[in-house]
Amino acid sequence: MSFPGIWHEHWTAAIVNHLWQSTIVVAIAWLLAMLLRKNQARTRYWVWMAASLKFLLPFSLLVAAGEWARSLLSHPATAQPAIASVLQQIEQPIAFQQVLSAAPAAVAAQHANLLPLALLVVWACGALVVAARWSRAWRHIRAAVRAASPRESMASLPVFSTNELIEPGVFGIFHPVLLLPEDILTRLTPSQVKAVIAHEMCHAMRRDNLTFALHMIVEVVFWFYPPVWWIGARLIEERERACDETVVQEGNAAEIYAESILNVCKLYVETSLGCAAGVTSADLKERILRIMIGYATHKLNLCKKLLLGSAGLVALTAPLALGLIDAKPVNTQSVPSTLPEFEVASIRPSGPTQRELNGLYTYPGGMVVCKGCTVQYLIMEALNVQPYQISGGPGWINLVRGQRYDIQAKPPASSLSARSDPALPKLPPNIEQRQMLLSLLIHRFQLQFQATTRQGRVFLLTRGSKPLKLDPPADKNAFPWAGGISGGWLGGGVRGENISMPQLAHRLSRFLHCPVFDRTGLKGSYDFEYRIGDEQNDNDIPGILRAAMKGIGLNLASGRGPVETIIVEHVDQPSAN
Repeated sequence: MSFPGIWHEHWTAAIVNHLWQSTIVVAIAWLLAMLLRKNQARTRYWVWMAASLKFLLPFSLLVAAGEWARSLLSHPATAQPAIASVLQQIEQPIAFQQVLSAAPAAVAAQHANLLPLALLVVWACGALVVAARWSRAWRHIRAAVRAASPRESMASLPVFSTNELIEPGVFGIFHPVLLLPEDILTRLTPSQVKAVIAHEMCHAMRRDNLTFALHMIVEVVFWFYPPVWWIGARLIEERERACDETVVQEGNAAEIYAESILNVCKLYVETSLGCAAGVTSADLKERILRIMIGYATHKLNLCKKLLLGSAGLVALTAPLALGLIDAKPVNTQSVPSTLPEFEVASIRPSGPTQRELNGLYTYPGGMVVCKGCTVQYLIMEALNVQPYQISGGPGWINLVRGQRYDIQAKPPASSLSARSDPALPKLPPNIEQRQMLLSLLIHRFQLQFQATTRQGRVFLLTRGSKPLKLDPPADKNAFPWAGGISGGWLGGGVRGENISMPQLAHRLSRFLHCPVFDRTGLKGSYDFEYRIGDEQNDNDIPGILRAAMKGIGLNLASGRGPVETIIVEHVDQPSAN
């Protein structure tokens, strides 16, 4: 399958939304860092680290967790708090259609076919370049450590000496070692060496190599996004300040410590690997000034602790809350009281031999007749939804194995001669008849339900790369129809008559059991016919349909997107006639 067949618009929207949300978190982190500029550097470091990790944690995962938790709750929702609309704007502020609507149709078609592939190639090349850069620096340092000689331990870590002119530093993530130049004891005074080692031990205790390695993953994945690199610079700056503060607070003289840093900068080369913590990183002039002047740092007071705790709590709980409360309830109380109703309706359980659905039909005059209908089928007809859009409710309403009913319903001023007369034409229900059927479900079956939108599997019907094999309808008065969509039906083919693309998408959704959105841009109705080869597996319905659509010049791509869902909260056996 080609890449355009795999890519879909919801991935684009998800990436744009994720970057938008992460940018907001970066802005909040900057505001917090400014507010905490007189406090300890280690606090600001963790603020920036949280902003970095946000790039690896999409809010949509937390929203999905909230939706899952909500599905476990048995209490029906009766109202949607006003805050839900605000949270929804934060979660999905940009829709793909809004982004694409500003472009001409030709650009949109190019986006659907070529642009995703081109962007993926550019992203992969950039990620490989960044990863190769880090890998080369890592291999250089690892070679230096392997060639180094162990020396007498001067710290709580294994100590090695190397003949390379590399700055002292802690190398390694899970098993760190302290690597010192072999001539450092002759070039620095003992007190200066002591200060340098104290600085490196601070890096080891703080696990700076591990945390920055996580940020390096962010830089590889989001190399194209400038805020990621800005966060990396802030992390290096704050971690060095945090170690400087700790070294001075442990009793090392500020003048000696500053001299040790300057001498290391003059004599040795700074490592280019961010997750190998040395002593010369960050803004050297600013660090020396802070060490010598001794900028006072304050511990967090209660107000700032509450502020940080609240910010973290909101960042985690807001998406969860959105997943918990994003459903829009539609129950008996919220259904308009002006729904039209049948004048008379007879509901009887189907006989024991009635095991198949004969369907719901309407006749001239408005008479509605249904034989062998389950409650789930009635909901489908009333709300014009598919089986995959209905969840919840007891087992006896199930479409296949549920209790079946025979229904005859007469609207006001209906012609009594229409009652189940097989000689009369059968018509699909209109909007008013669907509303009356919904009213019947609410009053006779005590139906209570809620309508929500969930993320689920969807398909997009788009124009393919091959020429279209669609013909003008031979009979413009023919009933729109598409059938035989399976490897084993009608000789393994697909055929349509006088059917529009939205109607075809609706028909495909019934076979795929998930929504199909028409993105072809084709107007009007068409006839088509395409035979599927015998190599198709009858059980692979999506594969069969992709092949069939490709044969007539269309493309069917799967992905994830919004699925309108009806959740049955309560339903009873029907009341007496």
